[in-house]
Amino acid sequence: MNNKLKKNMLVSLSALLVIFITLAFCYGHYSRAKKEQAIAEQKVIEAQVKEKAINNAKACGYSIEFTEDETFCMEKDDVKYSFCISASGVCFDYCEFIKIEKDINVKEGEVMLKIKNLEDGKIKVRYDDTRVIIADDGTEEPMFSGSYFISNTDFDKESLVIQPQIIDDKQKSIDAYDKIMRFITVEELKEQYNKALAICKQLNE
Repeated sequence: MNNKLKKNMLVSLSALLVIFITLAFCYGHYSRAKKEQAIAEQKVIEAQVKEKAINNAKACGYSIEFTEDETFCMEKDDVKYSFCISASGVCFDYCEFIKIEKDINVKEGEVMLKIKNLEDGKIKVRYDDTRVIIADDGTEEPMFSGSYFISNTDFDKESLVIQPQIIDDKQKSIDAYDKIMRFITVEELKEQYNKALAICKQLNE
């Protein structure tokens, strides 16, 4: 191969390399532009959903408070509800409320129950007990405990979702379920969850 042919081949390869780099740069720039455009369009839709939710909340007599751009809370009948905003609409996040255990003398603290919406129709129910109770003999007993179980919307013991990656999760879930059901019934859990979904539907109308 003579020097002239080698030189021509090098020139051709250099030209191809320049073309490849240029195309890669243009494609990268195009991809970034498309991504930025998609994000901008999503933000516009979320802003519209947010405005709609605010107007619907006012129409229903709800007072809402935004904790973040995509998250807001409201209270109704001593229950705090939290919702998230996305391009698909308002989504129920969680609700929480205080429960009182009958015939228990409480010095301070409370039992807070929280119903949180998870993915795939799963619900997480948690309790946090910060009470200091007074026993029959007058001594004070700090309760200070908390736990949770995951189930479907039936909220019964048969619907518990066991996480195999967690050691002894079945027994832990059963124990948590038994503790939580001291404060609330299955029917009450369903009622609170359905109320949250009903409010969410109102905000999306």
